Amino acid sequence: MSSGVEDSVFALPQVPVAHGQFVSYINGKDGKEVLEAVAPYNEFEATLRKGVAQHRGDPRLQDAYVNAVPIFNQDNDVLRICKRDIDNKNHHNDHIIPLTAKSRKPPGVPATVTSMQDFKKNFNLFSESSLADLNWTNVVAAGSSVVTPLLPVPD
Repeated sequence: MSSGVEDSVFALPQVPVAHGQFVSYINGKDGKEVLEAVAPYNEFEATLRKGVAQHRGDPRLQDAYVNAVPIFNQDNDVLRICKRDIDNKNHHNDHIIPLTAKSRKPPGVPATVTSMQDFKKNFNLFSESSLADLNWTNVVAAGSSVVTPLLPVPD
């Protein structure tokens, strides 16, 4: 007899565009618009996490990329810096160490490296090439070890 947990169906919330088009969808939005635009994706992820814990047999969870956003896709669209209202006096209280105007990147420039080749170069720099000979079969890199190499290295 089944407990019902594996067999029950859970509903994933709708997202505005498929994850594969997320980068194009988010580019060009300003700070507040970005927060509003990512809210359905945050809800999708939260529901997906519950599903993984409670409905492991669900076929939608068998897709390893169900919640992945392709950063280096065939469209060559990259995440870009969006404009923010830096003149708003209340905005300065949101950050412990606000960026100076000189340190702030202008809107529209890439927010991430633009190629897998650049990512791999940065990853090797970040990890000091200590993982260069690793067999990556069944290995996952996560957290800052992935996010940091995504950031463009300043000139």
